[in-house]
Amino acid sequence: MIYKKNDNLNPQICKVEISPVQDVLSVNFGENPVYCSVNFKPGGLGWNLVYASPGKIHFEEEQQDDPAGPFFIQKLEFLFPGEDESTRSMLDNMENQRYLVSITFNSGIRKLLGDLENPCTLKMSFAVDKAGRIFTFQRRSVDPAYLL
Repeated sequence: MIYKKNDNLNPQICKVEISPVQDVLSVNFGENPVYCSVNFKPGGLGWNLVYASPGKIHFEEEQQDDPAGPFFIQKLEFLFPGEDESTRSMLDNMENQRYLVSITFNSGIRKLLGDLENPCTLKMSFAVDKAGRIFTFQRRSVDPAYLL
């Protein structure tokens, strides 16, 4: 067997979009469960683009072993720059919600983190030396991130 090199040697995330779980009607999986689509509730906002500092978006998907079977820890972390009155109330309202997260790579590949039964949690921390808030979306899953 020959393992060829990956043609996309420097994958980077160029877009992060989120949707609160309450705006999602369904997550549908095709015949191949690696692929899915997301349908939003009527009147729901759909995908919301979140600004993230270019080059400061980190995604990690680590497989863990467990007696009940393997699982993945998915973690997306990025810097949301700035802190002022106009963003403060929006950011405070985001913390206690669950999310589906779409990430798009520079190759055009798009992945979904989360589903209705197991969405992502959001933790935020403010760091003066980083000049903004660190957003961390995380979840444990029995499946790797789905392709959209």
